[in-house]
Amino acid sequence: MAYVQITIHLTGGRERTGVRASPSPINLQDIRMHAWQLSAEVLGPAAILEVTVVELPADHPAVVAFILGEQRKKVVTPASDGEHPYVKQQHRRPPR
Repeated sequence: MAYVQITIHLTGGRERTGVRASPSPINLQDIRMHAWQLSAEVLGPAAILEVTVVELPADHPAVVAFILGEQRKKVVTPASDGEHPYVKQQHRRPPR
């Protein structure tokens, strides 16, 4: 698994950056064109100056944060039983 950093340079000097996972045979030009198309759909083509794509090593801090974020998304939140957590806590306390 390879990781790439996509930076979208916007008009007005702003930029948006993100890290994404990519299949092992990586083609930076294809990823750049796909990122350009998606950002043009959302922001409009006039808002985009340039899109740059850089391959990152697996130990880069941005990649580590990306992996940890993906793992956090996999954690399943149990369904609520309809009782407020404070009320549950009060039921667990021993009577005085």
